[in-house]
Formats: sequence, C-alpha cells, structure tokens
Amino acid sequence: MNLQFWSGVVVMVFLATITAMFVTNSGRSAWIVGVLVLMVYSIFAITLYVLPPQMQ
Repeated sequence: MNLQFWSGVVVMVFLATITAMFVTNSGRSAWIVGVLVLMVYSIFAITLYVLPPQMQ
C-alpha cells in the first residue's frame, strides 16, 4: 500500500479535523452544531462522488 494520497483527500481530512476541533472545543452542544457537521461531511461526500480521484 502506497501513501500517495489525492490532494483533495488531504484537504478534506484537514478540514474535518479542524471542524471536529471547533465543535468539541467549547464543551457545549446544540442541534445546529450537529447539523453543520453533517453538512460538512455531506459536502465531502458529494465532492468525492462528483469529482472522484484520478487513478494512475
């Protein structure tokens, strides 16, 4: 298994990590925060569906 990732995936993992950090940083929760996190992951899924990584 090689570790040459598609640059878009690296950016998505970075954004998911930053999003999780901001959500868990306050220690409080609200339903809108959960909806926002689900929207971020939905955007990632749609992006990967529409623009799949190019196979070499």
